[in-house]
Amino acid sequence: MFAWINQYSYVLIAIILMLFVAVASTRIFSWKVTILILVVLLIALTVFLKSQSINNDQVETRSEWNTILRSTSPVVLQLYSEY
Repeated sequence: MFAWINQYSYVLIAIILMLFVAVASTRIFSWKVTILILVVLLIALTVFLKSQSINNDQVETRSEWNTILRSTSPVVLQLYSEY
């Protein structure tokens, strides 16, 4: 359960936020404006998610690893173990 919450927490928060905005905006605006607000919010959340995600580059050789280490950009190293 905790892995599911950690993995999909952004999606859950986005759904809850969109439901809250939908309920609040239907009380103030018409349905057309509410749908427009939800579409804009969905686009904004998607753009934010894509801008914050990193590329999943696979390093397969030692020379690729050395090239990455010599670059001036920051390197994120993720270690994975099945145990």
